[in-house]
Parts: sequence; structure tokens; C-alpha cells
Amino acid sequence: MNLIDQKECHICNSSWHGGSIHAEFMRQRDEGYDWCKGKTDDELWEQVKEYYSPPYTWSRLIAIELDQDRVEYYICPDCFTVFAPDGTVTIEREKSSSFEEVQQNLIDHIKTNNNDNQSNQHPET
Repeated sequence: MNLIDQKECHICNSSWHGGSIHAEFMRQRDEGYDWCKGKTDDELWEQVKEYYSPPYTWSRLIAIELDQDRVEYYICPDCFTVFAPDGTVTIEREKSSSFEEVQQNLIDHIKTNNNDNQSNQHPET
């Protein structure tokens, strides 16, 4: 399972659908954002197709990149469960009751894994 392709959290069942990118661009145009002033619906649609991929919707899923161009964790914005990209649970939701707690739990998890990896690479002699 690739988590980014999922439409909802398999822990709390909340939707990760963040809405249409095209509709958001039209809203921004209608509210007078400089970057899209005067653009037609068709011009905005062409921009969406150029810079985004189908299904052309936002995701509410929070991606955490430790290295550039590689997402290592995802966080459900509703239950704060931390997932690996394959969908396995990395930090259970019961351990975090706020986004600040999930950040700290993830930092602790990363430090622990880094320490474990370093000791496995350089065993004591």
C-alpha cells in the first residue's frame, strides 16, 4: 500500500481530501491574489495541469521530508498517527494528543533510529 494514494486514514477514518486545486486557484483569483489576477478559468486549469498531477486535488496528509525529495513520514492531521510511506504505523495515535506532541515524538523516534543505525554500523570491538 502506498499511503499517498489513500483517500482516508485507516486509523481514524478521516478524509485526507483537501479539495480541488483548480477550485482553490479560482477562489484565489476571485479574491484578488496577484499571481492569478485576470486569468481565465481555462488558463488556471492549464496551470494546474502543468504543475500538478491527477487527480488534481490537495491532500491534507502532512509529509515529513528529512532528506530532500524523499518523504520519510506522513502524519494524519486529525489523529496525529505517524505513518511510514508504505502505510505502516510508526507512532501510534494514542501517544500524541497535539501536533506539538507528535513533533516531539517523531524527533525522539528519529533520534532513537539514528542511534540504533549508528551502533549497528560501528559495533563495539
